[in-house]
Amino acid sequence: MIVYLDQNKWIELARIANGLDTTVRDKNILGEFLAASKSKCIFPLASTHFIEFSRIGNVGRRKRLGELMWKISKDKTFAPYPSIVEREIEVALRKLGVDIKPRPKQLIGEGIEFAFGVEFQSELLKTFKALVNKSVLTGSEMFDIDPVGSVNLDSHRNNFFNHLSQINEKKHELDKSKWDDWLHAMSMVDIIDPLNRVFQKNSLSVSIMEKLSKEQHKEFLMSMPTRKLDIHLHRQVLKNEQYKPKKSDLEDWGGIGVASCYCDVVVCEKHFASLLNRDGYIPKARIVTKLDHVFKNFA
Repeated sequence: MIVYLDQNKWIELARIANGLDTTVRDKNILGEFLAASKSKCIFPLASTHFIEFSRIGNVGRRKRLGELMWKISKDKTFAPYPSIVEREIEVALRKLGVDIKPRPKQLIGEGIEFAFGVEFQSELLKTFKALVNKSVLTGSEMFDIDPVGSVNLDSHRNNFFNHLSQINEKKHELDKSKWDDWLHAMSMVDIIDPLNRVFQKNSLSVSIMEKLSKEQHKEFLMSMPTRKLDIHLHRQVLKNEQYKPKKSDLEDWGGIGVASCYCDVVVCEKHFASLLNRDGYIPKARIVTKLDHVFKNFA
């Protein structure tokens, strides 16, 4: 069973582990997670976890949280967004009848390099891979380094925040009958780069996409789990004139959202859980908002 925890839920577990939350319920929750991590449950860390982790200013807090994340995740990490989307494109093209062999699905790997889709170039880093990955979260007295910190990706956050902020303004520039087309167009534009990489890697002609009708374009997108999710979430924003974006929306959509397409259980805050369960949309994962609900009905 693959269980994806929102960063706030990792923090909640760390508070229990460090004696800040001490009720019987809290201790039972931590015990369940520690036991599950020793069995067949996987608690992967995604790139968004590392990014949010790095933003914690206090080194002591970061280290205590990192110790807990390392202990329970056991260095298991979730596939990077680009590789997930590229595989979805390959599967979707195959459904269109394109002669292409989708890459094998690999959702879970090890270490920060898998989570970000990179490889250590240094032979020294490769040799001490496990130690390096642990040090990212816990720091290392041996090398006199702190856990990773100060990764500044605020430009991406701000761009996405501005994008969501403008949707309810821009929609009035279009007739309501065009809104659905607009949502699909936005979702298509969002995957132009991975689409180009797939086409180049497989020597495919762009005429494949040019020949598709509007309905076929929509079917293509809706056959991709992350695109179906993206359109669903954008539709929720579009329907709500009072929707107020948060700076953390990028991590929620790209982390929790993608995980909901592939994991067995996702634990997140009520706001995002509500978005995922509206309008008949059914995520692949079971969505819960409380840590003590993760293992209910699980044998």
